[in-house]
Amino acid sequence: VRGHVHPLNQAGPTRVLDGAELARAHHLPLGLGRPVERDLGVEARFLEGRARLWLRAKRLAIFTALELEGVVPDEDFVHLAPGEERTITLRPLPGARHVRGHVHPLNQAGPTRVLD
Repeated sequence: VRGHVHPLNQAGPTRVLDGAELARAHHLPLGLGRPVERDLGVEARFLEGRARLWLRAKRLAIFTALELEGVVPDEDFVHLAPGEERTITLRPLPGARHVRGHVHPLNQAGPTRVLD
């Protein structure tokens, strides 16, 4: 479509070492000012005994905060392009009894609970 600007572009190549992603760069050509929407179609699930977190969004989700108890994610404040899936490694905190949480994109009115 002529004149169309995609709201999220990958700005450079993903940096990978031994199969592990080290860095990913994005460019928001329309800027950070996004309307806050009620529902971006964000889905979040724990995988592999809660050792990993799977994410997907139907609409652009920017600066998605991972608000988790009992674990520390390898990444936080991630962008999700429409339809993109991401899997993030979680590191358990010593003595943690529960692993649970929410994910909350900056441009979504409320958080989405992480499901088992």
